[in-house]
Amino acid sequence: MTTRRTLILAAEAAAMLADPQRLYARWRALLAEHHHLHGPEAAALLGVPEAALLASATGRGNQPLAGPLADILAPVAGWGRVLLAARNGLGVHLNVLAQARLGCSGTDLVLQGQHHELRLASRGIARIDLFEEHDGHGHTLSLNWFDAEGHAIGRLFLMSKDGRELALEHLRAYAQARPTDQWSPGVTEAPALLLLPNAEASHDLPDTAPSVVGWATAAILCCDHPGGMELAMAGPGIAAVYRGPLGKVSYTPPTAHATDLLCKLHARPGAATVVHAYGEHGLSVRTAGGGELRLQPQGEGASAWRERVRQRASTWDSTDNPVQAV
Repeated sequence: MTTRRTLILAAEAAAMLADPQRLYARWRALLAEHHHLHGPEAAALLGVPEAALLASATGRGNQPLAGPLADILAPVAGWGRVLLAARNGLGVHLNVLAQARLGCSGTDLVLQGQHHELRLASRGIARIDLFEEHDGHGHTLSLNWFDAEGHAIGRLFLMSKDGRELALEHLRAYAQARPTDQWSPGVTEAPALLLLPNAEASHDLPDTAPSVVGWATAAILCCDHPGGMELAMAGPGIAAVYRGPLGKVSYTPPTAHATDLLCKLHARPGAATVVHAYGEHGLSVRTAGGGELRLQPQGEGASAWRERVRQRASTWDSTDNPVQAV
């Protein structure tokens, strides 16, 4: 992209940030053209922070909230099924909890379910938004919290109709008295980069012949082979652990997917900078920003999993062709 083009795009983004109605109209036009476009993707296309998008929808389904995240989430156990999105430089990890129990660990919040444990940093949050929308996909209600630069730290979707009604009654009590639809950078410190437990357990791979991208891609595409998987993702302000099956894998360059009913991983292995062996049979994938994706096979097939990944990784074509089946 030329410098001139970059300057033009930057000027357009600045103009939209100064004119929230214009930004909202551009966002809606993008959604009309690309029906499945998500918030982070739309923000990147428009060159603005994602928090600015939601702010522009204030009074049009968005309500900025005032209050500690712990208080806002206090009755989450009564909201029924929820989905929490964890994100780092590799991609997004979606976690579905039938019922979430809220606890704490030091200054962090902990959401637990039968198959999940999610740690949320309470520091570094600049704004929290309650976003409600009725569209072709139905009724969606989400809590979104952002850092001072407008980047999303965490996002919680309420998936139960009864739960949404209960949540709205509670959440609207935290609505800001005089909200504005214009976003501006915050002044809070950046959220801490949360680490997964036992980080010291990772070590160099005995055979590093496959490329880092090959290892990372093959690891995700082999998630369906063991009896179960412990999948963990950590990044700024959030760390999520899922233990259970991941029965469906697919590859749509540049994204590798491993999914099941209660967990969906959508990752871009090209962002991986290093892959280590973790524990007896697992792998740890890291990014330049310090985020981590950890895969630890469970049950039948666990002992042979890392060797299967190595074999598949060795077929990786550096020109970004799909990893071939072994």
